[in-house]
Amino acid sequence: MAAVITAVVGHRGSGKSQFLERARTAFEASGQKATFVDVDHEMEQAAGRPIIEFFGELGEDEFRRLERNTAAAAFDRLRDDDGPAFVALGAGFDGDIPDGVAVLWIQRSTDGDGRIFLDRPALDPGLGPLEEFQHRFGDRDDRYRGIATETLLVAEGVDSVTEADRLILGLGESDVGGYLTILPGDIDRWDRFLAKRLTWGIDRFEIRDDLLSESVSERVASIPANRRLVSHRTNGKWLDGLATAGALVDWALELGAPPPGVDIVSRHDRAERSVPEVAAELAEAGTDAHLKLAIPVADFTELWQGHLWRTADPDKRSFLPRSDDGRWAWYRQTQRGSMQINFLREGAGSAADQPTLSDWVSMPHRSTTFAAILGDPVAHSRTPTSQARFFAQRGMGVVRIRMTAAECTADNMEVLARLGLTHAAVTSPLKKAIYELCGQVEEPAATLESVNTVVRNDDQWVGTNTDIGGLTALVADVGKSSVVLWGGGGTRATVLHALPEAVPYSARSGTPLSDGAGFGSAGPDIVVWAVGRNRQQACKWPPTGWQPRRVIDLNYGEDSPGLEYSHRLGAEYRSGLEMFRVQAELQQEFWNGR
Repeated sequence: MAAVITAVVGHRGSGKSQFLERARTAFEASGQKATFVDVDHEMEQAAGRPIIEFFGELGEDEFRRLERNTAAAAFDRLRDDDGPAFVALGAGFDGDIPDGVAVLWIQRSTDGDGRIFLDRPALDPGLGPLEEFQHRFGDRDDRYRGIATETLLVAEGVDSVTEADRLILGLGESDVGGYLTILPGDIDRWDRFLAKRLTWGIDRFEIRDDLLSESVSERVASIPANRRLVSHRTNGKWLDGLATAGALVDWALELGAPPPGVDIVSRHDRAERSVPEVAAELAEAGTDAHLKLAIPVADFTELWQGHLWRTADPDKRSFLPRSDDGRWAWYRQTQRGSMQINFLREGAGSAADQPTLSDWVSMPHRSTTFAAILGDPVAHSRTPTSQARFFAQRGMGVVRIRMTAAECTADNMEVLARLGLTHAAVTSPLKKAIYELCGQVEEPAATLESVNTVVRNDDQWVGTNTDIGGLTALVADVGKSSVVLWGGGGTRATVLHALPEAVPYSARSGTPLSDGAGFGSAGPDIVVWAVGRNRQQACKWPPTGWQPRRVIDLNYGEDSPGLEYSHRLGAEYRSGLEMFRVQAELQQEFWNGR
C-alpha cells in the first residue's frame, strides 16, 4: 500500500519543523508508524554545514534548484513506504508537489507581521530583515493558499502536542462540537476533507448559498442530513434539495420575513440601530425558530447587551458578535458548548471572530470561568499557551482579549468579570490603568503603580507585579556595564527598579530623561529595548554612533524593533522570552496563593 504523503508548507518561522517534531511525538504515543522528512535538514546534512553558511555561496537560484531536487528525491523514496509520511518544505520552495500529495499549510496569526532572523540567510541583501520578509510575504501567501489542502492555524508558543495537532493528523476520534462553514476551497478536496472531519465530532456543517453554488450540491449532499446546516443568504432555491429531514435551515432576516418551517432566523446587519433594537426586531420576526444574532459589535457595552439578550432565553437564542479584526473571537470561544449555534474555523473561515480550531479545542465545554491576557496588541502573546496546562487543571481555558487603554475602565472590567473572567495576565498599555482599578495591590506593584497579574477575589480585583522577578532574571549578568533603557513608558519604573543605574531615554525624542550617562560617543555597553513594533513608527532609533555589545529586548515578538536593532549592529541579542517564562511561573504562584 502506497504511503499517504503530506507536504508541510508555511512562511519563515511559522513552525513547520516544530510541527514535524510534534507529529513525530504524537504518532509514537499512538503506536502508529509514520515517516518525517525536513528538506532543510536533509540539505544541511548533505552539505555538512548549516544553510546560512552555503546559501550565499550558491546564490538563491542554485539553492532553489538544490531544494527542488532534494524534495523530489524525498517524495520519490517515500511513495512506496507504508504508513503516512510528512515532508516539511522551505518557505521559498518553488518546485512542483507531486499529484496525490496532500499539502498542509502551517499558519500563525502573526505571519503577516513579519519576522526577523539572526540565524537564516539574507534573501534580499538590499532590504532590511523585516522588509525582506514582507517583500516576499504576499506572493508566498498566495502560493500556499493555492496549493493547500488543509490548514492548521497554530497558537503562539506551542511546544508540545496539542489536540488540534491530533485532529489534523487523523489520530483518533474526538468530540469537537460546534459548526463549521464549508468554503469553496474545501470542495476541491471534498472526500478526504469530510471523512476526517466527521470523525472530529463536528455538530453541523454549514452550507451557505452566498459561498457555494448549485454545482457543488451533489458533493455536499454526502454530509449526513442530521449534520447539515442549510443557510439562506441569497435565497438560493437549490438549497431546498438539501433541507431534508434532520437538517437545520437558517433564514437570514435580511431576505425578508422567514417562510414556514425554518429552524433558525438570523440577523447579520444593524445599520445605525442599537444592539437591543436589532435583537428586538429579530425576536419579533422569529416566531418559534431559534434566533441567531450575528451582528457587528462595537464595544464591551454592546457585547454585554448581546450576552444579556442571549442568556434571557439561552435555549432559543445564540449571540455571535462580529468585528472587522476578530476581536470578539474570545467571547465565542468561552461560550463553547453553551450556545446551540457557535462556529469554529481552520484557516480564515467565513468570519474573523470564529475561534480557530486550536483555540476552540483548548476551551473546556461549558466552562463558566476563564482566564485571559489583556492588552493591545495581544495576538503575539504566548500566555494562553504557557498557562494552558495550569488552568486546564482547574477546568478553565485562557483567551486573548484586546483591550485598549481607553477601554480599560471599571465598567468594562466588571463586564468581563460577569462573563466569567477570574484570572488575567496584563500587558501594555494597561498596567497602570489596571493598577488603578484594583481593590487590593501587593508590593512591589503598589510602589511601581504597575500591575501585570490580577485575580478576582470577593468582588474586587487583586493585583501584583511579576515583571520584576522576570526582569531580574533577564538582566542577572549585567554587572557594572553601562546601560541605557530605550523607551519604556509604563514599564520604565519597573525596569529602573531592577536596574537603578540604567539611564532612561525617551524613544520618541531620542534624549536622556536623567543625568548620569557614563559612556562616550560609542554609547553604552548594553541597550535595554522597551519599544514594541506597534509604537516604533512614532519613535527614533538610538544614535548611529552607538555600538552596544548586547541588546536586551523586553519584547519577544519576532518582529521586535529590538531584534532588528541587534541584527543591524551585529550585537549579542537576548530575547524577552526568558523574562516572560520566569514571570509566568511567578504568576502561577500568585494565583495558587489566592
